Amino acid sequence: MKGELKMKYMMICYSEHDNEIVEHKLFDSLKEAVEYMTHDINKTYRTEKFMIESDSCHKVIEEMTGMVESCAGEYRWTWTIFKVEV
Repeated sequence: MKGELKMKYMMICYSEHDNEIVEHKLFDSLKEAVEYMTHDINKTYRTEKFMIESDSCHKVIEEMTGMVESCAGEYRWTWTIFKVEV
């Protein structure tokens, strides 16, 4: 039906240390968005742990948000999922 809005989910990854949006992606379902966000957080966490070879890296994954921080907070990425109507 023309003019009918559909609910989508926008995931945004923001690099606080670079003050920029690193990635944004639109998903049809919350499940897809959360799975992608979780995978991306875990990938970033593993990369940081490997690069710094230290225990100063940690991650947080919640329902629609997440965060990876390394080097005692010197580097930080955040993920947020928003509901959007398109």
